[in-house]
Amino acid sequence: MTDISIPPVDVGAFYDMLNSHDWLWQSRDDGEEYRDGAEWYAKLQTISEQSDEHKKLFNDFEAHVKKGVLKPEKPK
Repeated sequence: MTDISIPPVDVGAFYDMLNSHDWLWQSRDDGEEYRDGAEWYAKLQTISEQSDEHKKLFNDFEAHVKKGVLKPEKPK
């Protein structure tokens, strides 16, 4: 992935990005799906550094997918 600057992302929009992300990209057999998933995951990680709220939301979504905890609610 090209190292580019990512503009600030509203927490609500970040939730939508996390919600639509293919969290199972690592298990994809298709190389293109794998690469796309890896690039989006890296972008989401970068955006998660924008604030504590972004970071918590990212971590909560990852826990939802990987550990089966409740899906976080969309911030207002």
